Amino acid sequence: MPHRDETMSIAKLSAQLNEQEYRLRRTINGQMGHRNFAAFLNGFRLAEVKAALVDPTQKDVTIITIALDAGFGSLGPFNRAFREAEGMTPSEYRARATG
Repeated sequence: MPHRDETMSIAKLSAQLNEQEYRLRRTINGQMGHRNFAAFLNGFRLAEVKAALVDPTQKDVTIITIALDAGFGSLGPFNRAFREAEGMTPSEYRARATG
């Protein structure tokens, strides 16, 4: 899954898709409504993280492990992206989901 590659860039993805970078950027930003490529990638990463946080079989997996597995490079950017998207910390999200 490309979103798990923490070195993924718009240039790298456009090369993999054999598509011109400006067209890919226009599609991601204009047609898909993301503010930038990072927000586009983080949407996939956050969806994976949220699914793992509510999965009872992953209750003993640390949040940082889940975040790194989903493609986030470090805890700081992950926490900022999660809080911005969900309005709470990943720990709060997990606690609410698992009761």
